[in-house]
Amino acid sequence: MKWRIEFSNRAGKFARKHGLMDTVTNQIVLFLKTLNGNPGAPDVKMLKGKWKGYYRIRISDIRIVFDLDKDKKVVFVESIDRRDKAYR
Repeated sequence: MKWRIEFSNRAGKFARKHGLMDTVTNQIVLFLKTLNGNPGAPDVKMLKGKWKGYYRIRISDIRIVFDLDKDKKVVFVESIDRRDKAYR
């Protein structure tokens, strides 16, 4: 079974507006490959506090906040935004 990537309305809108859809998808795919033991992970960090259980990928000043459902093999991208607005 392959992984499926889903976007919230807000995250999808930001990615389309700024032409980041391919970049976001590629970074998430790289992260998923590292779960299987392949090297080359992007800058991924598990979040704390209000965002506990979520991960973030950093691409310059853009943050991608997402959640994994390993049983259903779904990545849900909750937020994509500039660093100062991503965690609101």
